Amino acid sequence: MSTFTRSGEHEAWHASRAEFRYRRPMQSSGGRTDTERESLLRKASAGETVKLEVKKLLELWGAERRSPDVVRQIRSDLHHRNLTTEPPFTEVWIGSEVSLVPRPAGEAPPEPADGDEDEEYDLPTASSLQIKALPQANKHVECVHVDVPIPNVVTTMTHSDYSQLGVIDGDGRLIGAISERSIAQAAVRGSLGTVKEAYDDTIRHLRPEALLFDVEGEIRSTGFGIVCSPDGRPCGIITSADLAEEFASRLFPLMTIESIELRVRKRVLSRFTREQLQAANAIPKHRNSSDVPTLGAYRRLLDGAHWAKLDWRISKSYFLKMIKKTTDMRNHLAHFSPDPPNESELTEVTRFEATLRKLT
Repeated sequence: MSTFTRSGEHEAWHASRAEFRYRRPMQSSGGRTDTERESLLRKASAGETVKLEVKKLLELWGAERRSPDVVRQIRSDLHHRNLTTEPPFTEVWIGSEVSLVPRPAGEAPPEPADGDEDEEYDLPTASSLQIKALPQANKHVECVHVDVPIPNVVTTMTHSDYSQLGVIDGDGRLIGAISERSIAQAAVRGSLGTVKEAYDDTIRHLRPEALLFDVEGEIRSTGFGIVCSPDGRPCGIITSADLAEEFASRLFPLMTIESIELRVRKRVLSRFTREQLQAANAIPKHRNSSDVPTLGAYRRLLDGAHWAKLDWRISKSYFLKMIKKTTDMRNHLAHFSPDPPNESELTEVTRFEATLRKLT
């Protein structure tokens, strides 16, 4: 059985997730999107209430996910209008709503939007990602009241393919969970009347602001965690299966990127001396002999006469374009951004790796 989530709803969630994970970015160049963006910014600057989903905010800037350049550009444009978002649009799920609000006095200006692709940026890292940034933390939780008869609970769980249900009090606040295991334990005790006699009241509320890193072990040990708003009402669920899927969705792209980096590195190190790499600013001159170029450095090194030394029978422009895409994806994944890479980009990078595999 699935945990909390009906199989049909699970499939629908995947479809909706894929819709804005894989959709190509909108182009914003003086058209209706620009006009709508300017209109909303003017309203917010004038003190009007402006609320919109993060994915809509990104669309207004011609983007579909929170890449470093997109984040810097949005922050810069909002800063110039003396605006920011509440909560920060980098910290919540892409489907969450944020408000355009006045920028706090004294807030430092954002970094320029044309930074180096190798530099650090402040999207969530694996250790700083908050629970609320995951889509599962913003999904409906099926719950029952403590006075519901156990046969009704079993019927709901069987019909809907749930293995657990949240348990709430008369005010709709979470007080625990009832599961196949807790029902079986109640049956051993001979108590099978209502939910009150069979639910587990030790289930801890997960705060949306809690770090995923801090609660990951608890979720794995219990099989699930229920996310609650400050007033104690269930607002989302995260299961151990959800965690496994989130981590696995980033594993294949990282393995592909690692293969690309290793193949390019091996070729470059076989064709260039350390002194040549230092002279081309591909590696620092003050570090030890084990230094190797970064992905971004390969673009700098090979975007010129040095390309011929590589002696690869592929287009130079294609190689440089794909190294840039690979670098962007690596940065995106390494910082555990809440928005996965889109399918078209992942397909391109995967094909690039296959091309390099044939050459090496």
